[in-house]
Amino acid sequence: MTGQADDSAPRDPDVESAVTAAIAHQIRTPLTMIVGAAETLAQRRDALAPSAINAMIDRLRDNAYRLAGVVDDLVEFLVVPDAVTVQRRDTSLHVLARRAAKRTSITRDRLHLPDVPVVLDVDPELIGRAFDRVFDNVARHTPRDTSVWVDADVGAAGIAVHIGDNGPGIPAVSDNALFAPFVSIDPGDPSPRPGLGLPLVARYARAHGGRAHLATNEHGGLTVTLDLPHET
Repeated sequence: MTGQADDSAPRDPDVESAVTAAIAHQIRTPLTMIVGAAETLAQRRDALAPSAINAMIDRLRDNAYRLAGVVDDLVEFLVVPDAVTVQRRDTSLHVLARRAAKRTSITRDRLHLPDVPVVLDVDPELIGRAFDRVFDNVARHTPRDTSVWVDADVGAAGIAVHIGDNGPGIPAVSDNALFAPFVSIDPGDPSPRPGLGLPLVARYARAHGGRAHLATNEHGGLTVTLDLPHET
């Protein structure tokens, strides 16, 4: 399946109201888990077995990361304008991919890169953020052993950057829904829910005069492609 980034459609007040409620739910859920685990540790620490304490700590950490991710996405979506200034310079594809992998705990043995260096004429900050969002989707929504392939095709008109995985892919949904703000798709849960990762990826591609689109790949997983024209 394929999809092209487009979040320029008029917003429906009823949809925005539902989105606001959904975002509040995404923030409240991990926060409730954090408060509950913290209160349990504070009140019953001496009575808990070490294994139970470790489980509580893991729950605190996981939900703190989840909450931080939601807040970071929301702040970035609201603060970074669509017409952000692009400062292009030669940027290593390998460096962008390895940084994104490190930030999202995708180990090097699961990261597959071209055998030869690839240099992109892009804004490294913006495209680096795009890489982070795609890698974060892999880390959040696919099994722990999922691999990631990163490659690029350079042509006369521009460059196409491909970031693919061998995860379970995504269910059949509207192409527009995949890049709509506040919507994300989890293979294990076919109902769309709040998310800002892919809309931000699309925004950074548009800032370069390009677009983002999706396709199911030969591994059965998902490939995100950034089509970025050369600077004119």
